[in-house]
Amino acid sequence: MKKILVLTDLSENVTNLTQTAVLLAEKLHADILLFNSYQTIPVTPFYGAGPWIGEDESWWEKESVTQLNKIAMELSESIHSLLPGEIWRPDVTVKSVQGGLAENVKDIITHQDIELVIMGSSNDTGFDHILFGSATKSVMAHATRPVIIIPPGAQLTKISKVFFATDFNVSDIKAVSYLARLARLLYFELEIIHVEPFGESESSEMKDRKIFMNMLEDLRYPELQHTEVHGKEVVSRIIKLCTEKKADLLGLLHQQDSLLIRMLRQSTANDLVETQKLPLIIFPSNMR
Repeated sequence: MKKILVLTDLSENVTNLTQTAVLLAEKLHADILLFNSYQTIPVTPFYGAGPWIGEDESWWEKESVTQLNKIAMELSESIHSLLPGEIWRPDVTVKSVQGGLAENVKDIITHQDIELVIMGSSNDTGFDHILFGSATKSVMAHATRPVIIIPPGAQLTKISKVFFATDFNVSDIKAVSYLARLARLLYFELEIIHVEPFGESESSEMKDRKIFMNMLEDLRYPELQHTEVHGKEVVSRIIKLCTEKKADLLGLLHQQDSLLIRMLRQSTANDLVETQKLPLIIFPSNMR
């Protein structure tokens, strides 16, 4: 049975993550796996008076599992009270493993049928930090499934409109195809957006655009919309479009050498970018 993997550090943001998981699990007929990657605290000297023995690994594992089980129980009760019996009700299971988050995520995806991953971001709200922060980078370096990132304070309890930002890279087609499949199940509007910086030569990308648009037509998703605009700064223009059109989710392909990712990395952080709280869905370039 396929599962939605929810990565949690057991913080208060877990409610926002699980609400999104339930929304998607019900439509995808998937179960939910809550996962916490815990770290133990090593033995340390205490003012030269010999070692101070902290809790051992078993204590940290027990505490992690206890907290996960509490969240799972509350989530299961919520599922049974909110979802009628005649529709899909996802089962909720938990898993806790010591070690690095990225390596553990890779192992879970390798050995279980994971549909997608949901995780939070740190308290820093800058777009560049959310996308390129250490936790997100480490997960994206190992994930082969789409990853939804929900900033603190943001909620994704409904999906009515989704944007996907492209630089006309043919690698984006796999991500758009996945979103089109989701759109058929969740009945949301899907729009492809492209921001061309002022001063860029339009002729240099005409060939890529033509190939990309032909591949979009091959998806045979007639409801697919696309918008192309100019902007002085790519990131702020993308976020402004999302705000103006009230997008619930923004999609990007994570590929180190893609033009769009390079532009995002080089972006200046203005007020609009720093304060954005839009959930993201990131597609790894090696998505299986």
